[in-house]
Amino acid sequence: KQIDRIKIHLKQVDLAVLAFKGAIDENVYFRSLAQDAAVSQELYHFLVNQAVRPFLVAFAREYASRLDLTHWQRPYCPICGRFSDLSRLSGDEEGRHLVCIHCQSMWEYERLACPHCGNKEPEKLDYLSTEEYPGWQIHICQRCQGYVKTVDSRQAFINLSVLDEFDTLMLDIIARKKGYLNERIGPILN
Repeated sequence: KQIDRIKIHLKQVDLAVLAFKGAIDENVYFRSLAQDAAVSQELYHFLVNQAVRPFLVAFAREYASRLDLTHWQRPYCPICGRFSDLSRLSGDEEGRHLVCIHCQSMWEYERLACPHCGNKEPEKLDYLSTEEYPGWQIHICQRCQGYVKTVDSRQAFINLSVLDEFDTLMLDIIARKKGYLNERIGPILN
């Protein structure tokens, strides 16, 4: 029933604005749309994100090849501006990349730094791991209580280009049960 209401409501919405707001992940906008349509904000937001995602991925692939990201050390995507809640460790000691689950861009980031608060104190940075998810870690910051889901490519091959928020949902649940937060993740847990 909610999807039917969303279909009807979409006929009254400027689709260009909807696509733009979906690309930048504008929560206030989706809250308003969901209230107007009398549906779940999470469902409305999720459906728009899934519809916009293939276009963002195609745009990111094309645009990223034109950028020099060697000095981009920010916690948000250089293509779509979304904050990353996913990272990948490579084989060398320095190799860490943040990954945008929205447009699938990837960029280098300091291995021992919290993307949430910038903390670089090694004694305040740690990680959690579980036997159920080999190759996955939850990098945590004891200063801000933030976390980043991390795949260690030395332990497991995981195709990050096909992941979405559902694939790592259990890691979010584990982190939250331990008291860690990630206020920037998408609408699924919020």
